[in-house]
Amino acid sequence: MASDQSAVAKTATGEVTVRITLDSTIDDLTAITLPTWCREIDMYIFEAGGTVDEDGKFATAGADSAAVGTVFFPVPAGQGLTRTVAPGRSRAMDKAIVYVAADSASALLQLVMRAF
Repeated sequence: MASDQSAVAKTATGEVTVRITLDSTIDDLTAITLPTWCREIDMYIFEAGGTVDEDGKFATAGADSAAVGTVFFPVPAGQGLTRTVAPGRSRAMDKAIVYVAADSASALLQLVMRAF
């Protein structure tokens, strides 16, 4: 189930946090469209209740609701993952799409989007 965050406005601090429910199937990807101002993301994954840390996977390629492939970055439980998104991307470029999957069904993704 794709999540379009492209309309999220940049705040004065240049940082916005959103929570997204991931796919209801374990290890299936959720496509997340980022706003054009976003240059870096932090991601933390929690079980559906939102309180227990969960492992997950981050990919820059894939398809929404498809199984995660063999090329991904692990998102460790309790540690999260920080990634630079399309370094040097200009505002005129298309929106970036990233893909996240969890090791549990309908997990919650806490996504922090930052502008440089």
